[in-house]
Amino acid sequence: MGWFDLHVHTRWSRDSLLDPREAAEAARRRGLAGIAITDHGEVLGCSEAMEVEGVAVIPGQEVRTAEGDLIVLMV
Repeated sequence: MGWFDLHVHTRWSRDSLLDPREAAEAARRRGLAGIAITDHGEVLGCSEAMEVEGVAVIPGQEVRTAEGDLIVLMV
C-alpha cells in the first residue's frame, strides 16, 4: 500500500499557494503512495491533483466545528 500524507492544503485554501498538481507531483517524487487534499471548505483542488499519474488522491476537507477543526476524508 504505502505511505500517505493525509493533510495537504492547496491554493484553493486560504492558507496555501501550492498548486494541486504540484502537490501530487511532489508526493510522487518523495515516494508517497498518495495524498489527501484537505482544503478549507473546498474540494476543487482534488480533481486537479487527480490528473497526476502515479499517486493516489483522496478528496477531503478541513471543516471548522465548535470543538475545533476536523479533517474529513471522502473514502
